[in-house]
Amino acid sequence: MPGGGRTGSGRPTQGGVQPVALLLAGILVALVALIVVLLTQRGDGGNAPAPSADRTATAVADGQVARRSDLASPPKPPNPLDDPDRIREALQKGRTYSSVLKVGLDARAEDKAWAVKKVVSLAYAAELAVDRTIEENDGRRVVELRHFARSRNVKLLCDVESVTIELGVRGTLLLGALDAILPGTAAAATAAKPIFEVLLGYGADAAARAGAATAVAHVDSLQGKRVRIAYVDGVGVESVAPIGCALSAEERDFVFATAVLSDCYLWDLRKAPGERWSVDGSQLGGLLDPSLRGAGSGEVRLVRDPDGSEGGRPYAALRIEGGTVTIVASDDSARRVGSFTPEGTLRFDLAEKFATQASLTGRFAVDEVSTDHILFETSFRTRPTLKVEYSCTVR
Repeated sequence: MPGGGRTGSGRPTQGGVQPVALLLAGILVALVALIVVLLTQRGDGGNAPAPSADRTATAVADGQVARRSDLASPPKPPNPLDDPDRIREALQKGRTYSSVLKVGLDARAEDKAWAVKKVVSLAYAAELAVDRTIEENDGRRVVELRHFARSRNVKLLCDVESVTIELGVRGTLLLGALDAILPGTAAAATAAKPIFEVLLGYGADAAARAGAATAVAHVDSLQGKRVRIAYVDGVGVESVAPIGCALSAEERDFVFATAVLSDCYLWDLRKAPGERWSVDGSQLGGLLDPSLRGAGSGEVRLVRDPDGSEGGRPYAALRIEGGTVTIVASDDSARRVGSFTPEGTLRFDLAEKFATQASLTGRFAVDEVSTDHILFETSFRTRPTLKVEYSCTVR
C-alpha cells in the first residue's frame, strides 16, 4: 500500500521503512557534526581560543581603535594609584622617554636547529628600543605614542664546551647585523661570526672558529610600528590605535598588557632608605623580552638602598631582594609559561622622577611553551641565568 501503510501482520511496509531510516541517518549526521564542532571549539576544556594562525592575522587596521571592552579576556586592572601629581611628574606631557632593553642567557641545551641531536652551547640575546612620547596626562588618564624602533633577537649555537653572554655597555644596541631581516620573520643569520664576537665573552674565539657554529635570528613583527596607547589609572590600558600600521591579535593583546605607570608602582618615594615593600610582578613587564608576548604576574620584594649622586644628579637606588615573576602569554593558544626570579638594582632620577637604569639577573625556567619562538625550540639541561640591562633617557 503506498504511503507506508501496514500489512495484516502489523509490520510496516517497505515504503514506511525508508523515511524512518532517512530520519535516523539525518539525526546521526547532525550529532556527528555537533560533536565535531564541540571538539573543535572546546577541545581544551572549553577555554581554547581560535587557532594560533588566526592570532597573526590583522585584528586592528590602521585608523581603527581597539578598546578594552572589545577583548574577550582583558588584563587584570592594576590597583589605582589615586595620586595625580605623581602620575603627572612620572610621565610629563610633551616629553619623549627613550629606553633600551637588552636580555641575554647562556646554557647547555639540546636545540631543534642543530643538525645532530646532542648537547650544545647556546647563547640567546634580545634587544628592544622604544620611544614613548606623552601626548596627554591629566593625572588620571595618560595618552602616549609608542614607537617600537627595534625589537629583535638571536640564538647562537656552537659545539664548544661553554660560552657566556655579554650584553655590552648599557644603552647600546648590539644586533645591527640583523637589520636586513624583515620584521616578523626568522632566518639563519649570515653574519654569524660578527654576532658571536659581539655577544660572547668566554668562548667567543672558539665559537667563531667552530665550523658548525650557527646563528638563528628573528626580528619581531612589532619592530617599526607606532601605537597610540590610552591608559587610565585603576583601569589599565583603555584603548590601542595603530598609527600607519596594523596589529595582529597577538600584538594587540600584548600592548593592552603594557604597564604604562610601572615607575610609579615600583618607586614609592614615600619609603625611606632601608624600608621594604612588595609590588605586583606585572610592573616588571618593561624588563621582559617582548618577543615572548608574555604578561608578568606574581610578586617581587623591594628595598630602598641609600640614595646617591652621579654627575651632580641625585638618584634613589632600589634593590630587588626576591620573589618571582611568572610569564604567561596573553593568549592561551601560545602556551608560553615561564618564570623569572630576579635580583638586582634599579636607579631612579630624583630630579626627573623616572627610572633611568636597571641591571638584573635571575634564574629563568621554562615550564610550558609553544614552538613558534626561536628560544623555545630548545630543551634546557639546566635552568639558565637570565641577564637584563635597561636604560632610559628623556628629551
